[in-house]
Amino acid sequence: MSVDLNSVNQINEEFEDLTKEFSHLQDSQYVEYTKKAADLHNVQVKCKAVVDHQNKRLKTIQSSMEKLKKGDLSTDERKVCDRIKDGIKERQKKISEIQLNLPKRNGLLLRLILGQVNLTLLSEKERFDYKDEYETFKLNITTLSLALTFINLLTNHTMLDHLHHFILVWYYCTVTIREHILRLNGSRIKGWWIIHHYFSAILSCILLVSPINERYYKFRETFNYLSLFQGFVQILQYYYQRGCLYRLKTLGETDKMVVTGEGFRSFMWRGLTFLLPFLFAIYIFQVYSAYKLFKIASSPECHEWQFGALGTLFLALASGNIITTLGVINNKFGSRTPSKLD
Repeated sequence: MSVDLNSVNQINEEFEDLTKEFSHLQDSQYVEYTKKAADLHNVQVKCKAVVDHQNKRLKTIQSSMEKLKKGDLSTDERKVCDRIKDGIKERQKKISEIQLNLPKRNGLLLRLILGQVNLTLLSEKERFDYKDEYETFKLNITTLSLALTFINLLTNHTMLDHLHHFILVWYYCTVTIREHILRLNGSRIKGWWIIHHYFSAILSCILLVSPINERYYKFRETFNYLSLFQGFVQILQYYYQRGCLYRLKTLGETDKMVVTGEGFRSFMWRGLTFLLPFLFAIYIFQVYSAYKLFKIASSPECHEWQFGALGTLFLALASGNIITTLGVINNKFGSRTPSKLD
């Protein structure tokens, strides 16, 4: 709270109090902080060395057991091998839990963009907050995209089209980076959704550089309606996923960072079936968009490469979405333990 200082004596007293507070910060609290930070780094290095040693030796044991099993072993020896095999699986599970809180080497994309900085979130709260902020970011940009799409359906301004495409490029590039960070911190994001965002970023780039001509306007309305419908479904997903995320927090399971991109999270199966018709409607719309683009690209007057490339990307997105979603559905119905979702 700000207090007005009406005399030199008051100003002097206030400054003296601040000086004492700063001295305590500089001589005690900050020294303790830097010491604990250094201690944390040293402990992390030691733990990582032990984990690496454990993983290396466990692989050696596994390899040796596989070779021995090919030969003649007694019944007792085989029982010992089976017991060790079970022990290795349990040990690897515990090591994975430990590694979640240790610094890890960034993936290729993160190294190219950010370098080898430590992106490990040390606490469950930090990981939960980052997931929550990731979902909020997607909602905000989706809402902005919806607004621009609605305006573009009512108007016909090239500048607004370029602005929308540029925002999509930035959005998909940013989401891809954030998902790599989530994955680094334990998120079991299905590989397709990472690829999906690479394709979507490339698609948006091609839209951004596409020539504004008669062929472009033949597809413009279809793209805007697809963006409108997709944005609506993504908002539905956001509120459903946010509710599930907070239910996990209540259950104390926020360490299960199971996040997918434009599809859905496997731990959210209960009640999710109402979204499936909307998802498959989007996938069919993407197939239709690919068909329309191929039709435009095959017309005699079309000499631009962009329309064929866009059609190929839309078809790839639709195919990958359908296959991945059907795979999750099949895995769910094929599981005998509904409480343990992938």
